[in-house]
Amino acid sequence: MWSVEHWLALANIGATIMLLGAVMAPILSLLGFEASAQAIRTVYRLLCPQRPSHSYFLFGAQLALEERMLAIVAALLVGGMLYG
Repeated sequence: MWSVEHWLALANIGATIMLLGAVMAPILSLLGFEASAQAIRTVYRLLCPQRPSHSYFLFGAQLALEERMLAIVAALLVGGMLYG
């Protein structure tokens, strides 16, 4: 019953985790944690094909989500925050 009452918080937390994970992959690569960055990209590949021509790059490394997926998740988070 708790999850039904707090569905918006759960959706916002999920969107935040998705965005942070997408941004953490290039940051981890920059810091030398390539295995961790590759693990994030592998998990995110289940959701998004990660084509370089459709992706943003941060510090010279590709984000774990394509531009459109990043926009969808960001809009979900902003919409959820505004709705709350």
